[in-house]
Amino acid sequence: NALVFGHHLQDGTMFSKLGGFIDVAYLDEHTPIQIQTPTEKASLTVLAVDRVNASRETVRLEFDTALDHATWLASVTAASDRNLSSAGFDFDSVENVVTLCTCSYSTWGNERTLVYCAIEMAD
Repeated sequence: NALVFGHHLQDGTMFSKLGGFIDVAYLDEHTPIQIQTPTEKASLTVLAVDRVNASRETVRLEFDTALDHATWLASVTAASDRNLSSAGFDFDSVENVVTLCTCSYSTWGNERTLVYCAIEMAD
């Protein structure tokens, strides 16, 4: 699980748009997410979106086995505010996950919006 944190600036720059993914209509209009580095392109399939209290939640980045990873992914998506993985989704098939994270300002004052995504590398 690669965690990418970007600041949600009140002027609408940086990762501020990420907070909109909690809304189903916005989510539908802005997926898949395209990422480009100087050497690669990737498409991110959104699996779930969650708003969490940053004072209470922790992030998991490492896993002992593929089964451990699949179990974690099934658990966090099931508990999320927006779960886009359908019943019967094969979490074992998701090898690489990126979690996009930004500050949000609506419930606890110290919250984060987390967008869990499966990575598909472009050719």
